[in-house]
Amino acid sequence: MERIKTDEARNAFGEVVNRVAYGKERIVLERRGKPLAALIPIEDLHLLERLIEEEEDRIDLEAVRAAKAEPGPNIPYEQVRKELGLDELSAGDASPGKAHAGRAAKRRRASS
Repeated sequence: MERIKTDEARNAFGEVVNRVAYGKERIVLERRGKPLAALIPIEDLHLLERLIEEEEDRIDLEAVRAAKAEPGPNIPYEQVRKELGLDELSAGDASPGKAHAGRAAKRRRASS
């Protein structure tokens, strides 16, 4: 992977972009000898995004399996929502972040 100083890349920006886009090169931009950023072909970006999503899914699945393996009774989601007062919110107020609070409460109750 080639390394280019940021001022050199700025002076030859069009050429650098073409090398990445059409030559499929990967270029690391450096300032004072330290890597700052990378220019990669769009196909590499799509691959990277897909790999990140797959890794996040794997981590989530591991968390689900670990939660299911915890001792004690499982508390139904509806019961957790009721205990936290989330049923009183309108459907428009419920956000994905609030679901995390339900899972955390379930884990706290299960470990008590």
